[in-house]
Amino acid sequence: LNEESLAIPFKWDDLASFRDWVYSDDFPENGRICFIQGNVFVDMSMEQIFSHGKVKAIFYAVLGNLIVQEDLGEYFPDGIRFTNKDANISVEPDLTFISNSTLDSDRVQFIEGKENGFVEVEGTVDMVLEVVSDSSEKKDNVLLKEAYETASVSEYWLVYARGDKLHFDIFR
Repeated sequence: LNEESLAIPFKWDDLASFRDWVYSDDFPENGRICFIQGNVFVDMSMEQIFSHGKVKAIFYAVLGNLIVQEDLGEYFPDGIRFTNKDANISVEPDLTFISNSTLDSDRVQFIEGKENGFVEVEGTVDMVLEVVSDSSEKKDNVLLKEAYETASVSEYWLVYARGDKLHFDIFR
């Protein structure tokens, strides 16, 4: 992909094996590691403060307040693993939203980690947000766009904040 992101030919090409690895002691504690349709992607780059970190923080504040005030459901920032077996993915979006109607259905299940609490959402969520960085451009624009469609994610928000202009797409 580029010098800051790797596509690893994983020795197991199935989602179940990847998830076993995620919950093992061998899984790295740092880095964004995703499984997308048979490939493992590892992004070890540092987030840029203004074109990535600050952009995510604004979405967390604005969307988070709206979701809480209007009691629309649950939103989860960075670090929450989203898995969809139909799309053959296990990824960590920049933001994940699950509506109350989806929470009340059987479309999602929360998966407990090896220690305390839930660390993963499995099924079909309502919205994901990805902020494109230099190391995630192909993954966000091509691979995840197709995978989220296959996963029946209702909305995929894609934000470009590099350079002079902000560009924001919503795919439905």
